[in-house]
Amino acid sequence: MDLHPDYDFKLWTDESSREFIKLEYPCLLDTYDSYTYTIQRADAIRYVLLYHYGGLYIDLDIECRRPLDFLRQYSFVMPQTKPVGFSNDFLVGAPKDPFLKQLTESLPRWNLNLISKYPTVMFSTGPMFVTGLASWYARKRDLFVLPFSMYGKYVKAANPLFVHLHGSSWHGNDAQSVRWFLKHPLLLGVALLMTLSTLGGVLLTRKLAAKRASSLEAGSKAC
Repeated sequence: MDLHPDYDFKLWTDESSREFIKLEYPCLLDTYDSYTYTIQRADAIRYVLLYHYGGLYIDLDIECRRPLDFLRQYSFVMPQTKPVGFSNDFLVGAPKDPFLKQLTESLPRWNLNLISKYPTVMFSTGPMFVTGLASWYARKRDLFVLPFSMYGKYVKAANPLFVHLHGSSWHGNDAQSVRWFLKHPLLLGVALLMTLSTLGGVLLTRKLAAKRASSLEAGSKAC
């Protein structure tokens, strides 16, 4: 806030976020309410709010070190993360940005339960959800990816944009298993392949089911 004195800041709560979805995007309310974990709602609301208003989203465990005005020249900005993909802990978006529209509209289709908390969150609303859609969407449009030197999480940079405090408050015990896999890249690759194959089958089934659904019913829930 000190670095951006001319910006408006709003801290969204569980209550105000749900009320916003209910009033502005009622077609997403069933999905929003059905999430098993609170962090899924925290993920989902950031995409919807950025699509609706535009602006910058930043996690509470990220400390900003430099003004971010220069990023507003881009329609959408996200940071690259390790070992693969993109993170959703810092996002910049213009109102009605096409990729934010894609993220928002894809939330019901990706509302998956993968048994364990960590993969469920990662693939239904979290970084892998963003990564999967970005990998497809990047073929049609350039997305600005924040380099590691600016992101400040993985490499020591002279003047990074952020310092990361590594809160990870939503992680469960299963996150330890994921860290173990990261130390065994071959097994990680096999696990990712199996997960993506399962996701592909589930999404294909849901897509076919959606085609059979009544168009009248779909229209009644339109935003």
